[in-house]
Formats: sequence, structure tokens, C-alpha cells
Amino acid sequence: MQYLFFDTESSNCFNNVRKMCELGWLFADENLTLLEGSKRDLLINPGKDGKFNLTGRKGGRDINLAHPFESYKLAPLFDALYDNVKFLLTQKEVLIFLWSAENDIQAILDQCFRYHLPQLSFISYDVQILFRAVFPELPKVPSLDAAMDALGLSRENLVSHRPDDDALMTLLVLKGLCEKTGKSVQELIDECPQCKMESISTHKELWKRHKEKEKRKRLEKERKEAMAPFNEALNEIFAKGVPENVPLEKTFTVSANMKRHIDETLGLIQCWLEKGYWLKRSLGVAYLVAYDKEEVEALKTKLDTTNLTILTKEEFSTIAIDDERV
Repeated sequence: MQYLFFDTESSNCFNNVRKMCELGWLFADENLTLLEGSKRDLLINPGKDGKFNLTGRKGGRDINLAHPFESYKLAPLFDALYDNVKFLLTQKEVLIFLWSAENDIQAILDQCFRYHLPQLSFISYDVQILFRAVFPELPKVPSLDAAMDALGLSRENLVSHRPDDDALMTLLVLKGLCEKTGKSVQELIDECPQCKMESISTHKELWKRHKEKEKRKRLEKERKEAMAPFNEALNEIFAKGVPENVPLEKTFTVSANMKRHIDETLGLIQCWLEKGYWLKRSLGVAYLVAYDKEEVEALKTKLDTTNLTILTKEEFSTIAIDDERV
């Protein structure tokens, strides 16, 4: 049995499709000893839509690749390397180890998608997940550099984001985990079944998650657009301000569902204002007005009602009318 460690780099991930530009790998024996001459670094032309977009990214997560951009452009496209990559990943008697495996699985299978090639099915084990199992107190998603530091491993002469060096660091981290726990690689795997990933099913799950995320973003955008006229009208009311001496029991705010019924809610708000109640933005009020009973019950499960009364619009209107009579 041999162990294969590999890592990928991509020029961008526009539209949630990675444009792979580099693949690095190495082999080790069952004692996690690097096999001489097995460390390789393969450049790949990212091809169409492969613009390098690695700096100035949100959150400051810049990436500096190990080679000049021109070197990647001179390299072969992925489809010319497909058979070699397939052979590398589907050998028998080889266990594959990755760091943050989902990223590399996506990179490989995205290229199959881009070039209309058969998807590559392989099993891999995520060393990052193994590391988190041994160091649960460290950040939820530790970097490879952070894992090396946590294990007291030297990064001298190793270049981050050079895939063959990242593959070597993954090997060193796995070996460090074995030494720290006194367990074999197989024991670590057996105790952490979630580290095992099948490429095709993982890729499908990643796309499912992406579509769900995009759907949530789209719905949130639509919600904001639908609420814009209502919020504009509310801003005119809020601009008048609330007198400092208004008693708490004369204050209210409205729920999200109320805001979706613009015309009806604005009319009710105006009515309640005329009866001496004041609208505020926050929940630091006496009353939260909901659209119906169903929303009232839902809000009661989410909010602290110690000093907040949640009522339907009809219930609050009754209070306002009775209060006016008094």
C-alpha cells in the first residue's frame, strides 16, 4: 500500500467553477516516508475563462502562486492531461490524502465538467478533518500553515500554495498526528469516518449547497426589493422622531410579515399613530405587532417575551381603540 498526497491551485472560481492551473503530488509508504523522486509539480493552462483572480479578494484572502502567470499560460490544457490525472487518482493499492479535500475534489471534477470528460471517481481522506478531531480547541477551519505550527513542524524551504509543497506539508501533518496520538493512519481514519470522501458524490453535494446558497441570496434580494417602498415610507415616519417622554407602553414596532403587506400595514400604522402610539425601529418597545396568529406563535419561540407583548394587528387595534376611549 502506498499513500498519495496531492493538492491543486486554481486561477479563479467564477460561477462556482474552479479553473485549475496547478497540480502537485507525492507518494509515501505506509510509514509515511516520502518516496524518493515522487514529488511533482504540474502546471496547467486554466484555459477559457481562466483569468487569474487571486488578489484583492473579499476578506483579504490573497493567494500568491509559485510561478509566473505566463508559465501557466504556456502549459497544456487539462484535457491533454486528463489520462495522466486519471491514472494518478485511480491506481489500485493507493490511499489518497488531501487537505481541505472538498476544494481539490471540486477542482478536479470541475475540469471534467469544463472539458466534457468523464468524471473521475476516487476515494480520499481529508487530513484537515483528522487534524480538527485531534485539536478540537483550535479554529474550526485551520489552515495548513496553522496545522504545521500547532504540531511544531518546520516550514523552512516550503512554499505555501505551491501544490507539491502543500502536499508535503499534508504528509508531515498526518505523520505528526500519528506521532502525537500514538495511532496509525488506519486507526485515525477508523475513528473519524467523516474524513472519508468519494469524489463524485462530494462534488454533487457541493453543487447542491451552492444552489441552495444562491437561492437564499436571490430570495433575500427579492425581499429587500419588495420591502424598499415600505421602508421608504417608514423612514418618513421615523424622521419625525419619538419624544423623549413617551411612555414605554405607548410604543410599538411591526414584524417582518407585516412589512410584506405594504398598503394594509401603512394604513394601520397611521391609525395607531393617530391614537397616540409611537412606532420605533427596535424591539425596545411594549408591543410587537404581527400579521396573524401563526406569526405570533412563531415569534414567541424566537424572542424573549419577558417585557415584550406580541399581538396580531387585530388585537393591537383593539387595545389602541380601548385605550383611546379611556
